[in-house]
Amino acid sequence: MNIGCTGKLLDELKLKPSTRLVENPLFSWHAEFLLLNHRKAVLLVNDLTHYCVLLLGVNAQDLSNLDQLAVSAIEKSFLAEGIAPEIIEQYLQALGEANFTSISDHPTVEVMARFVKEAKSYRDEEFDLEQIAQVEFNQQVGNWDVNDIDGDYECPQETLHRELAKLANVESPVSVRAFQFSINLALNEQEVWRKVIIPGNITFRRLHAVIQTVFSWQDIHPHSFTIFKNGQPVARIVPSQEHMKKETELPVALDRRIMLGDYLPEHTQIKYIYDFDDRWEHYLQIEKTIEAYPYNYPTCIDAKGDGPPEDVGGAVGYNAFLQVLNDPEHPEHEETVSWGKKQDYKEFNMMWVNHSLRYAQYLNRRRIRRPSSGPWKRLYAVK
Repeated sequence: MNIGCTGKLLDELKLKPSTRLVENPLFSWHAEFLLLNHRKAVLLVNDLTHYCVLLLGVNAQDLSNLDQLAVSAIEKSFLAEGIAPEIIEQYLQALGEANFTSISDHPTVEVMARFVKEAKSYRDEEFDLEQIAQVEFNQQVGNWDVNDIDGDYECPQETLHRELAKLANVESPVSVRAFQFSINLALNEQEVWRKVIIPGNITFRRLHAVIQTVFSWQDIHPHSFTIFKNGQPVARIVPSQEHMKKETELPVALDRRIMLGDYLPEHTQIKYIYDFDDRWEHYLQIEKTIEAYPYNYPTCIDAKGDGPPEDVGGAVGYNAFLQVLNDPEHPEHEETVSWGKKQDYKEFNMMWVNHSLRYAQYLNRRRIRRPSSGPWKRLYAVK
């Protein structure tokens, strides 16, 4: 494993650079030292795929074991990507011992600078400060388009999957247990539901993002999950410590700490509440379990109805909204149409939703890739 270090990182490591020995860029990384909100961090970028791995909150002892720390963070990130454990082990074995060299004149340096700039824009609450390996950050920037060596554009996550597939001589390196859900929004007079296949290795924080996307919510209100077993609530999952303090009836956990696979498929029903004032209740039911699913992102496969606009006043307010919206002769029709547009109320679009599920993994950092050609280009007018 070759780690090409910037001068700042070599100074922190108190090392003199060695001679580069690794020829295969899949096993070669560039690394930078930086401060993020007064915390020491190391950012690594793979030379071939441009996949990024961020280590945050490192101390002197961590830096003295940077080779082991980097390998551990790579392993955690690959697992979160859904890479099959045997392929991860094959890659880690091929890495070999770390060799620290000086930074080279390589396209990776420019990409690394972009990732450093992005990391510096994050607030503390956007990082997982209890972990050194920032897996969510790695996945989020892994969906960016970046210039590759030939000047074209590539998605680091997709390139990583392709190269690991070549390494292991398989069609896809991803193999996860997934669940097909029916998600029903409880309404009085309208029928609104989605069928979604969701990998079991994602967190409940990501599940929150999935539900927000498929129902066109804007993630501007609080939410919570309740887990059911045999029809009885057994646990609550919430987004913050503040919400944990308010929960007294059931065992409670943070959504970024709990994976779907921690509860499923033993617990077959989940209730998701969004906006405790309007109280939008969504009921998730497992329809089937899919073993060895070859994709690491959710996919909406069927749907009915449009998601209500934000702050419409719950199910009763939504009914009133639709009555006025569907009556051009109503004196408040034009005003209602205008208000709906401001609330981003729109017709459900399966292609746009699935593109969002694939490339916008985190609601607080939504960065949907914008390819210059292909079937997605025309969808950007639908937002």
